[in-house]
Amino acid sequence: MKFSRFLCGKTGMLCLTVAMLAKLVTAGTPGKCAAPTTCDATCGSPSTPCMVRVSEDTNGATATMLNLQSGTPTANQDICVQGGTEIVWITDEEKSKLTATFGTQHPFVHTPQGKAAIFNGKVGHPVSDTTSTPGCYQYNLSHRIGTQKSKSADPKVIVKSGTGD
Repeated sequence: MKFSRFLCGKTGMLCLTVAMLAKLVTAGTPGKCAAPTTCDATCGSPSTPCMVRVSEDTNGATATMLNLQSGTPTANQDICVQGGTEIVWITDEEKSKLTATFGTQHPFVHTPQGKAAIFNGKVGHPVSDTTSTPGCYQYNLSHRIGTQKSKSADPKVIVKSGTGD
């Protein structure tokens, strides 16, 4: 009787651990992703930075493009830019901080490929880099106000080929 309880308990814990690890590996892993064939909205241009406001709502962190060339801004829609466009992440709630973490495959000029691109900003101190490599990139976004617990999301940046306006 004791042995069967022990065996069931250990087997259950093993299954739970495997399920949690599988979720961590598949959801929210920064890196390359499958790009959609179209973008709902394009932000900025090679001559105008794409401004992205980082905030939060009840569901987690939000990233909202502020200067779209077309379309209506919506929280956590794919950030779609042309190659050569600078992306600027800002936050404006008092005592707020943001972190955007890309994997070792990312589209940015100022972080070497093979090294994770991590951007840390806070209110009054935006962070940015210029895109270069076309593709789809998932990243982890976290936002914290003061001493509150950080909220996170896993949005995407899509860099389209070409640098024309």
